Amino acid sequence: MTFGRPLHASRVFPPATVQVLGPQQAIAETVGEYLKCAVFRVHGGDTAQARDFVLTNIFLEWPDPRNALPYPCASIEEATDTFHEAQMQPHPVEESIGVYDCMVGYEPDPSFPKTALWRTAEATLDLQVDFWLSSKAERIAVEAQLGHLFNPGQERTGVLIGGHPKYYSQPVRATLLSTRQIDEQDTVYPNEFRLMTMIRCEVAVVDLRIAVLLTPRTTVEATDPND
Repeated sequence: MTFGRPLHASRVFPPATVQVLGPQQAIAETVGEYLKCAVFRVHGGDTAQARDFVLTNIFLEWPDPRNALPYPCASIEEATDTFHEAQMQPHPVEESIGVYDCMVGYEPDPSFPKTALWRTAEATLDLQVDFWLSSKAERIAVEAQLGHLFNPGQERTGVLIGGHPKYYSQPVRATLLSTRQIDEQDTVYPNEFRLMTMIRCEVAVVDLRIAVLLTPRTTVEATDPND
């Protein structure tokens, strides 16, 4: 019975586990964790000392206007659909063979690895990250630090962030696209200063499958010179 069933012309590699986290959620949580560690500095001016601050909370959705915001904080939401750029051919990631065996209940055994990650695409997602602040000075401090946060090195534009452990620690590349200060007359809260940013993120699309190892065989052929 083939109705509603995939028809495979080649060998099937069964999953080792049911995936619990997709690339979209992995990207959002990874960027959120990165921003939690960021330190911003308010310039003290001529009469006051400079002071450092961190974000008190990261919301992975638009804040509920019924609840007071714990300034300074940020919210993250998807600004575009996630685009999956397919690989020429799905393939196992060689360096992942056996690395994640313990995640699916297998005892680590270097001589007989049980699982391997398969890479099927590259996901690209634009995030809208809004910083919610209670003073102009804090907003200036956040905007001033974004250039370094999202371009800390010279190898390539953007920052490479260590990935979510439930998504096999796949690194996320995040690039700052734009910033915009938003001051509106109908702001929900008084003395609220918002900085809207757009961040482009990229991560490999992977899933964990049962490893199928090749068993090398040696054969000996003899040739009779008199034949």
